[in-house]
Amino acid sequence: MLGSYYWYFIGIFLTFFALRMCAQDQPWTWLHQKNFGVYEQARNSGRKELIFRKANIKPFSQLVFSWNAFRPKRGHFSFFVQSHNQRTKTWGPWHKMVDWGLAIQRSYSSGASGKQQYLYVRLETGDQLSDAFCIKIVSNGGADLSLVKGLSVNVADFSKFKPELLTNHTMLLPSIYIRGVPRVSQFLVRHPNNDALCSPTACSMVTYFVRNEPVDVAQFAHNVFDQGLQQYGSWPFNTAHAFEACAGACRFVTARIHSFKGLHEQLCKGMPVVVSVRGKLSGAPKVYDNGHLLVVVGWDKNNKQIITHDPAARSTQAVLKKYPIKSFLAAWERSRRLAYIAQPVNLF
Repeated sequence: MLGSYYWYFIGIFLTFFALRMCAQDQPWTWLHQKNFGVYEQARNSGRKELIFRKANIKPFSQLVFSWNAFRPKRGHFSFFVQSHNQRTKTWGPWHKMVDWGLAIQRSYSSGASGKQQYLYVRLETGDQLSDAFCIKIVSNGGADLSLVKGLSVNVADFSKFKPELLTNHTMLLPSIYIRGVPRVSQFLVRHPNNDALCSPTACSMVTYFVRNEPVDVAQFAHNVFDQGLQQYGSWPFNTAHAFEACAGACRFVTARIHSFKGLHEQLCKGMPVVVSVRGKLSGAPKVYDNGHLLVVVGWDKNNKQIITHDPAARSTQAVLKKYPIKSFLAAWERSRRLAYIAQPVNLF
């Protein structure tokens, strides 16, 4: 009798574990990109607006947009978004996301509580999922649309997001370390708000790595400041200027990564990854209650540590930080695995 109960509970446990594993592997985030070729760019030069539309895609509850372009010397670009309601089969209103040029760099907020709304860096669909999106880029004041090189839309269904289980498959991923990434402390940057410069400092480390030449972090911060959000950490402005700062050698994308395996795959391509963490991170200089951006440069399989360059360190030497994978994943998951991904242009 006792033996039968034993195997009964073992069966329940294995069933539960299998369900957890299936839930973990269930896709919850998807990246859609449009990169303009040379001939398309030439055609775009004479246009007043561009459209990037995707229909019949995986349903999503949130959309994050980013672009790669060279800032127009005359006029500015305006970016708009709308999404298609999966249930009602109707398109929602246009939301103005961003104005971007030499004289203006501003994100916007629109919509009402409980309804579809755009909040500075993301579109929230409310209590109903969307299954299509449309991006519109408008030229203002003679801004040349051939300067727009690429668009990225990351969508996610947060109802499918699950904390990652540390399986043997994850823990046995091979060690990887990217050499040559500089160490930069945001607190050593000569800037009155250097305590708020984690995102531009992290991006500066990656662009330094790509260009193999120093980056002025204070100037980088000036070029990413969001006049709408009143922050230096606005996601799309950081990735947009990173593209400019490396002279177009890399596309930079704001995206959510499905799992640690996806982050590891990016590292194996030889590119460091900027990630957003939140809350307590074991061994960090402080608790990141308001979120924080740092650069992941490697994974140590033997010691089960994520190797990072954390700009919150007070000295250059201390920027190199190794965080336990369990603590790192928990902090990254509080930001829903947000990342800035660098993609060398020769991949396209």
